[in-house]
Amino acid sequence: MEMKKLGLLSALSAASIAAHAQSSVTLYGIIDEGLTFTNNSGGHHAYQMSSGYVAGSRWGLKGQEDLGGSVKAIFTLENGFDVNIKHRIIKPGRP
Repeated sequence: MEMKKLGLLSALSAASIAAHAQSSVTLYGIIDEGLTFTNNSGGHHAYQMSSGYVAGSRWGLKGQEDLGGSVKAIFTLENGFDVNIKHRIIKPGRP
């Protein structure tokens, strides 16, 4: 009887290991900041910082979860931000 319990326990633990789902989450981001120098003929000059100089600053989460049966859940959550303005959220598709 003890050997049957051990065999059943062993089979159940192997099944639970095989059913373990694979998942991954990646945090990513980019800070895009530019510095512009302007000089005029009068000898005056100015510096200006501008956010989103090339592609825009953003951060995000990207991942996938194996749901079993060859089914996966894939997600991407991303948001843009302006480095120079405090507490302002930039919505996608808007300047």
